[in-house]
Amino acid sequence: MRSISVSRPQYLRNANIPLWICGLLLSQFLVLLAIRGQINLLFTAVIAGVLLLAILFDKPSGILLTLGYLIVMGDIRRIVSFISEPARFDLLLLIAPVIAALLAVPILVNVRLRDSLSKAVLALFAIMVLEVFNPLQGGLAVGLAGAIFYIAPLFWFWIGRRYGSPMLIERLLNTVILPLACLAAVLGLAQTYIGFLPWEDAWIDIASRTYVALHLGTSIRAFGFSVSAAEYATMIAFATAAICGKFLAGKRIWVIVFPVLFAGVVLASGRSVIIKLIATVALLWPLRKNPKITPLLALRLAGFAVSGLVALSLFASHFGSTPQSSKSVSAATAALNHLAGGLGHPLDQRYSTAGLHGNMIAYGFKAGFTSPIGRGLGSTTLAGAKLGSDVNQASSEVDVSDMFIMLGLPGGIAYLCVLFLTFGRAFTYLRTVPTTISLPVLAILFCTIGSWLIGGQYSTSSIVFFMIGGLVYQRDPGLGDF
Repeated sequence: MRSISVSRPQYLRNANIPLWICGLLLSQFLVLLAIRGQINLLFTAVIAGVLLLAILFDKPSGILLTLGYLIVMGDIRRIVSFISEPARFDLLLLIAPVIAALLAVPILVNVRLRDSLSKAVLALFAIMVLEVFNPLQGGLAVGLAGAIFYIAPLFWFWIGRRYGSPMLIERLLNTVILPLACLAAVLGLAQTYIGFLPWEDAWIDIASRTYVALHLGTSIRAFGFSVSAAEYATMIAFATAAICGKFLAGKRIWVIVFPVLFAGVVLASGRSVIIKLIATVALLWPLRKNPKITPLLALRLAGFAVSGLVALSLFASHFGSTPQSSKSVSAATAALNHLAGGLGHPLDQRYSTAGLHGNMIAYGFKAGFTSPIGRGLGSTTLAGAKLGSDVNQASSEVDVSDMFIMLGLPGGIAYLCVLFLTFGRAFTYLRTVPTTISLPVLAILFCTIGSWLIGGQYSTSSIVFFMIGGLVYQRDPGLGDF
């Protein structure tokens, strides 16, 4: 018997019969979906199957593939909608949350909390789960929609805590974030200077009816592969910040793509993104050699950042045109005029929305006190409005104030604790992990402050919280390092 067993081919001796049976059944199911024209469900099944198989055989690679899918998900959804009828609820949105839940729930069941950051995230997670059932937001469907926006990214914290070793974080930076961000920036530049592809035009026709911020005068903002122009701007901004961190840490190969990424950031016309990039460079410069921030250094950093912003404002004020003059110009010119006008005249309501956003943020913090139990997890999301939310409250576009609106005073305080504890751990990470990894991570966290957990920015929120989990990485002896 032994000789017969040994003589059998290796692939037969290692064959997993149930897996083969499931594969055959799935293939028949996919053929049936194709015949019936269920394209959205077909793509969902194929992509989910590929990602689940990758995680089954190699969890680290499956995790990276899933995060990569989130980055390009916007274009996949547009292509699927173009070749089929647009679905009322897109199942492609559920793939990453379901995979994140499958990975994170077993970790949460057996979690041992040894650090303050994990305790704060768990408290925030528990409050979010309770707010799913908040009756003030409307029906339960509104709360469940909010869970996709806010609870799903928090799952990635626990995944990062278990699997986010420094080696895997480096792989994430070098094989997922930076390459895909560069491709997204190239596509964004093509969208600005050449125009949009057919499936992008079809999406614009539908989305522009409700997505007012997509317009810039008579032009359309670039959005790359992302689900929105805001997520696109955040993605290429934190890739730009990561390259700055790598450059200052001595890894300069990625600097060759810096001009493309920075051009994408500028033409994305996000004033707050440019400001945060300047502040990030001011922070990284002294930390490249000394990972400690003393009070004197903090004062110098603040002075350097303020000086840079004032200089930028004075420079931009010479190039900004009136909003009326941007109504019939090219997309690139409209984006530059919008950027220069806002930076050059930050207090002028004709050019800048800084005052409006400031009022929205202040209202968000105030809501935590006027409605201390919160208004529900889906109350600030567009999905909540589509599903019949009773609360007429848009997002303040800053995650901290949004938390006070949705989660009330306890949730807002819990999120502030997560924010401060994260940066405390990030500086510890900087002292214990090579700067070629830790400095780009700090750059990403600082550059995206205020938008770590913004509803609708699926990829950037998930990546940020995976990295935050990596700051408190708990190595499992059975897993090894990746």
